[in-house]
Parts: sequence; C-alpha cells; structure tokens
Amino acid sequence: MSKKVFSELKSAIELVDLNLPSGTLWSNNNEEGEFYTFDEAVTKFAGKLPTIEQFEELKSLCQWEWLENGYKVTGPNGKFIFLPAKGCRNGNGDIFGVDSCGIYWSSTPCGFQKSSELYIDSNKVGIGKNEHHYGLSVRLIANKKTKARKAEENSTTEIFFERAETNEDIKINKTNSRQYVNLGLPSGTRWKKSNEAGGLYNFDQAITEFGNALPTIEQFEELQNLCQWEWDYSRHSYKVTGPNGKSIRLSAEGLNGHNKGEFGGYWLALNDNDLEYVPILKDYVRPRRRLAFTFKGYGGAIVRNVDRTFRISVRLVRITKNK
Repeated sequence: MSKKVFSELKSAIELVDLNLPSGTLWSNNNEEGEFYTFDEAVTKFAGKLPTIEQFEELKSLCQWEWLENGYKVTGPNGKFIFLPAKGCRNGNGDIFGVDSCGIYWSSTPCGFQKSSELYIDSNKVGIGKNEHHYGLSVRLIANKKTKARKAEENSTTEIFFERAETNEDIKINKTNSRQYVNLGLPSGTRWKKSNEAGGLYNFDQAITEFGNALPTIEQFEELQNLCQWEWDYSRHSYKVTGPNGKSIRLSAEGLNGHNKGEFGGYWLALNDNDLEYVPILKDYVRPRRRLAFTFKGYGGAIVRNVDRTFRISVRLVRITKNK
C-alpha cells in the first residue's frame, strides 16, 4: 500500500496545497541526495526549508497514517503528501533507521550547532533537535501567495506556484533588481546596495536565512583587489568603487552592538572545509569560528576568523553575466 501511495505522489503535481491556515504548500517528494547536513541544506535550499512552526502545523492539523515505511499525511481538504522513513546518516557516514524512522531538517536553530527536526516512526510523530553534522532528509515548502518563480539557481528541482505574475509583481521584480549594483567585476557578481534589515546576525542565523546569497571569500577578494576603497569619516563607512565607476557603501555597524562607527564585520559563505574530521572523536565537527571580512575605521578590510556566536552585518550578492 505504501508503494502505491508513493508512486501516485511521484506522478502528481510538484507542490501540494493541504489547505493549511499558513498557506504553506508542501513538496510531494524528498530532495534528491537522500541526506544533507544542516549547512548543506540551508546553503542549497535557503528560504525553502520548513520552519519548526510549519512542521507543528503539519503535525497538529493533518491526519497521519503509517504505511509500512512512512506516513501518508492528509490535510484538512483531503489532499495528501507522503513522508518516507529514510533513516539518517551519522557523522561517520553510517546510515541507520531505513524504513523504520525518518528525520527531517527544519530551518530553526535551537542551541549551539543544533537545529529543530521532525522525527517520525511507526509509533510517533515528534519535534526534536539534532546536531548540524548529521545527515537528515529534506522536504521543501513554499507559500501559495508567493509569485511564480524558479527554485534557487543551484537547486535540483523547479518549484511552480499557483498564480501568474501580475503587473505589481513585475514592478517588484524591477525594484529588487535595482537593489544590486553591477560594479563591473569579472565574475559578474553584483553587490547589494545596503545591509540586510534586522541589524546584526550570528553566523547560524545568517546562513539559515540567506544561505548561498552570502558572498564567498573569492567574491570578497575580488571586491578588495579590483575596487577602490575610500573611508568616509562623516558616514563611518567605506565607499567601494568598482572598475566601471559605480559604488556601494559598507558601513561600520559594530560587533554585538558595540563599537558602531568604528568596527565593521560581514559574514562570508560556507567553504568546503566546513566539516573537519577529528580522529580522537571519530566524528565530524564544525569549527566554532567562521570566516568574515572585517575592518576597523580606515585601516582596511581583511578576512579573519570570527566566533560564530558573534553578531555582525550581512551584505548579499547575486551573480549575473556582465553585458
């Protein structure tokens, strides 16, 4: 019976509207790749991972029926999705719990190097937490009020929404595109004009909310080496001018709410060495310190390691082909 349900779902639409109050649409399949660490999940699927509140809504407002190797989850309107029990992968790469339990990442952190999860087995459906270096399943969501668009550029699937783009949507798209400045850099990187609203972020908050929209170390080095940096004493910021004469400003917003106007720090994206194997522990661990580029007044910007719990600024990037 479970195989029949799963087969029906794979041939169905990409997103399922279960008629939940939040307007959340649930993908009917897990993401390819089986298991993702938390960092891998938020980097690849930023903005499309369910929050713990969305899992709670799914848990409390839907009917859950165990079908041999997973749950058929039926919404208030009778439509359903299937959540398979794929097990999980520990830090050593061992896979366990296949067909008996399933664990799904949420985007909600809950403590140092841990985030909330949805746990399922034949006896229960519960909310828990797991360490970021474990490999769990990923099920994506969207909101039916969101305008039609493709999934993130590096995602393996396309997500389609229910309504067509309106004139208002087109106006918003043009406004968003103007928020990024083409500095004439060889990589095609465009830097956002301003910092993200919300003030300062620790690293886990930044990578969870913005994922691969954070600049890489290579993008920062390009900005540092190919642009002119001029400190503005009156505005406590760097004016960074690109090869084409266009510019952005990087302001000194401080660290943890202190030294505003003197110190500026901006998180960089994850790198390939985010997980480090420690033979003594026989497991993978995540470094406590993460890369950021920082500056103190007019002294110039450098890349340094910053404690991931510290709160600094976020400036997003976007890649486009230079015309």
